[in-house]
Amino acid sequence: MKKRFILWTGRPVIISLIFFLGLALPLHAATEGGIKKGVEDFLFEKKAYTAVEDYTENTVFKTIELLVQEIENLNTAVAGLSKSRTDADMAKTIEAWKGAMAQFNRHWAFNYGPAAHYDFHKQLATWPFDKVWVDHYLDEIEKGNLEVTARFLRKNKHSSTRGLNTAAYLLFRDGKVRPAKKITPAELKYLRAVSQALLIESVDFEASWRGTKNLSKEKRKILKDAGVKKRSSYAVEFTNPGESDSRYTSISIPLQEIFQECTTVIEDMVAGFSELGQVQEKSAYWDSIDPYADALDMLKGVENSYYGGVDGARDASLSDLVAKKNQILDRRIKASLAHSMERIKAVRDLPSGADAQTRELMVKIAVSECEKLFDRITAATPLVTADSAVKPWAAYGR
Repeated sequence: MKKRFILWTGRPVIISLIFFLGLALPLHAATEGGIKKGVEDFLFEKKAYTAVEDYTENTVFKTIELLVQEIENLNTAVAGLSKSRTDADMAKTIEAWKGAMAQFNRHWAFNYGPAAHYDFHKQLATWPFDKVWVDHYLDEIEKGNLEVTARFLRKNKHSSTRGLNTAAYLLFRDGKVRPAKKITPAELKYLRAVSQALLIESVDFEASWRGTKNLSKEKRKILKDAGVKKRSSYAVEFTNPGESDSRYTSISIPLQEIFQECTTVIEDMVAGFSELGQVQEKSAYWDSIDPYADALDMLKGVENSYYGGVDGARDASLSDLVAKKNQILDRRIKASLAHSMERIKAVRDLPSGADAQTRELMVKIAVSECEKLFDRITAATPLVTADSAVKPWAAYGR
């Protein structure tokens, strides 16, 4: 009897225990899954912040810093050319100009923020430049009616009368380097003013990202002497979204800027590069001196953005974020970057006597590779920027 009582009274306990476990196990699994998702989101968001910070430090800062350095080299070379007018000094000036143009083309990958707010891309290299105005100024200098200085060019706000493309007009003719003795004294004076204006505006570009107070003493003096106003650091608000002094509401927005500008660069570059299949000789003054170098440098800017810095200075990157979501897509983007550059180099290296059909085919292959790169970066964009961990909804005021 006693044994029977224990048996029957124990059944509700066992049944209750089974019922409880039936509820508790799914709840535990759900809780464990929620905790895991929360941890993954936290880590991904942290990685996203680090990627944007390293991109700012190693891609933006380093690219502009190198641009300033190359323009300083150009300014020095032009000063030497102005004194000597020798072909040796002309060669130094050409190399410096090419270095400055290369760094300028690599900045297109971050042609938002200060570059867009203050039109630094126009200040540094308006395309095309205003040949009519430049020739007029040269004529007035020749007659002794005008003294052109960096201050004059900047005060008149005619960005189309200065910049790297205006310098190219003075240094090249029909795509070929001019003999030093062919450059007139008036042209040398104008070139000197252009190179000085370029130096001021490239340092101002750096100040707009770093903040004037964070520049070197020498660079601050350049801006002060030119009467350029002090600038706050755009990098501070770009890398600190959600803070009261940032216009960015979440880390998703800076990431969108970076991804979008990469695809924009590829799209613009492809549009111009496609024409090379039909163009054999360039003679118009507004044509690029070296379209292949321009295309490669624009792609190099995209590569630097994706890899998180210039060669020798790379840390956390967009690549890390994409790989976290889709390793295969990340590898394909890297392959497309390499293949696109190699295909463009193959077109560049074609013999001068290559037939038109071969050239056209090679250009089409290069364009196809670049379009593949565009598609892959486009596919990667929502994987990173629309992930809940980076709070994409914050942009809409949720």
